[in-house]
Amino acid sequence: MKAAQQNFRFDSRLCNVTDVAKAARRLCEENAVCDAHAAAVELALVEAVNNAIEHGYQGEPGHELAVEVFLNDSAVHVTVSEQGIGMAREPSGELPPPDQVNGRGWFLIRRCMDEVSYKSERGINTVYMCRYLR
Repeated sequence: MKAAQQNFRFDSRLCNVTDVAKAARRLCEENAVCDAHAAAVELALVEAVNNAIEHGYQGEPGHELAVEVFLNDSAVHVTVSEQGIGMAREPSGELPPPDQVNGRGWFLIRRCMDEVSYKSERGINTVYMCRYLR
């Protein structure tokens, strides 16, 4: 497989999440990424973008999100960036207790991807995710 990349910029509306996720999944499929890996990337991307909209932008439309999907022979790399309210620290990714409303997205992201990190620099919050193609 040769390297492939796709970049998306879109408004912070939950209705846009499906289109971005489907486009990322299609990029994986067009580049012979197996269904299990493509599904994991798609789910992690949906969770990361939903978190950015719901928490970073507090559900408000009219703000920009950027997603980059890059794949090569060894991995699918995904970044989700926004300029909303950042997190004080990266969540642990542990399954939260049943009575806790938030935190399940990070749990799913960490289960789907091999590498996950979060950073907030100069007002830009970025989630980086990587799924190895073993």
